[in-house]
Amino acid sequence: MSLSTTRGFILRLDPLSEKDLVAAFLTERDGVVRAAVRGARGATKRAATLQLLSEVAVTFFRKEGADLARLDAIELVRSAFDLASREETAMLLPYVAESAATFVPEAEPGDEVYRLVRHVLSALRSGVPAALAARYFEAWLLRFAGLLPDDVSCAACGGPLSPGSVRLDPEIPGFVSPECAGRGTIPVPEPARSLLAAIRKGSLPEVAAHPADAGAVAVLDEVAREVRRRFLGHELKSYRFLGALG
Repeated sequence: MSLSTTRGFILRLDPLSEKDLVAAFLTERDGVVRAAVRGARGATKRAATLQLLSEVAVTFFRKEGADLARLDAIELVRSAFDLASREETAMLLPYVAESAATFVPEAEPGDEVYRLVRHVLSALRSGVPAALAARYFEAWLLRFAGLLPDDVSCAACGGPLSPGSVRLDPEIPGFVSPECAGRGTIPVPEPARSLLAAIRKGSLPEVAAHPADAGAVAVLDEVAREVRRRFLGHELKSYRFLGALG
């Protein structure tokens, strides 16, 4: 049995028994860890600590071969209550949590996604628009997963992609020139391509400092949605909440 102490974001809570829960944590060192949390249901201190995307310091025991770790201690580092209480950000939290839980395999390193989640939540607290934060989060999450390549060369023929509009082929997935584009490809106009380039180069507050075209934000939503759906074979349940972001 091994003992580990780390920080993590709470991604999911499921009932285990009348008094206990199973919590999924995106941890700083150990990727996604699922742990039994004793006495976490009802009006308890532990129950109050366990809120979606709150950052916590946790200590858990893991027995080799066991499906669940056992939570020994938990301490709140930063509550997500402020974001959950704001209409413009509340609907984004379940989506960020489900996305991270889906794209970070259990027991595999998830430090890049951990830092991404922390960065996005911090930017939301500073007033960055939720819709832009969602596109930033999606672009980087899909890039970490190897699903959203750079738009430097055509994914079909290998030739360089010229400035201006390109198309996304979600089957590859990759960006292709208009000449190589087949049926089912998605147009990515220059403003959307420029926004994606800004996301890849800068922090979320830096991207937000230059107001993004609403049409470009909508195109990146479609790009991420199609890449994600083709890869998973289904849509994330929480995606429907994003319509409230405007």
